Amino acid sequence: MSLASGIYAITSKASNGPVGRYPIEILLPSPNEVFALTQEAQAGGAAQSYWFVRKLESGKYELSTKRAPADVIDGRVKCILEPPFASSEISIDGKFWTLASDTNPEDTRGPKVLAGEKQGDASLFKFTRIDRE
Repeated sequence: MSLASGIYAITSKASNGPVGRYPIEILLPSPNEVFALTQEAQAGGAAQSYWFVRKLESGKYELSTKRAPADVIDGRVKCILEPPFASSEISIDGKFWTLASDTNPEDTRGPKVLAGEKQGDASLFKFTRIDRE
């Protein structure tokens, strides 16, 4: 998968819901999780997140949403809320993003987005460009 730099909506093909930060999150310096948000989370105020995607010369990408750059920390996609805002080069090929399978059924946020090779070739995420050149 190759994307041009731009603004994208990312959705989970598993839930058809938006991928983003939970609207009620702990505003601490620690990085915050990125979720495939459930319908319950959307009903609670989680709207579609818009992701700023910048293609790098390496072929990888820098991503940010709600003014927070994304990074991969301990295999999880997280957003950095406090300086230093060090984003990393992230592969967004769908086969390198997956969903946590150990999600608590009572957690209405949805499964966490993980970075790591998944089984099979199909992407679990859809990137839809919403800005036009």
